[in-house]
Amino acid sequence: MLPEFSLQDKVYIVTGGGRGLGVALAGAIIEAGAKKVYCLGLLPEPHEGWHHLKSRLAWKGDALVFKSQDVTDEEGIEKLFEDVVKAEGRLDGLVCAAVPST
Repeated sequence: MLPEFSLQDKVYIVTGGGRGLGVALAGAIIEAGAKKVYCLGLLPEPHEGWHHLKSRLAWKGDALVFKSQDVTDEEGIEKLFEDVVKAEGRLDGLVCAAVPST
């Protein structure tokens, strides 16, 4: 991997991370070296694709975490971001892959 693309020891949040594109992006972030990726999704549990990724990345331990969170809930999202920073000591990036519900 080129050093310019390394995310070594970084902590990210991916909205829409419970399925589809968000899961793919979370996997790419971890494979680029991230320490942890918090996947946010509107559903109470992530899609089976998330679970597949989690098992494929089992060698990374708890690097992939799912949190059920509505990103339109400003208070909830702010608290979640604060909790991540408190737990990890940092937050290096945010990928917005959530799509509006219809």
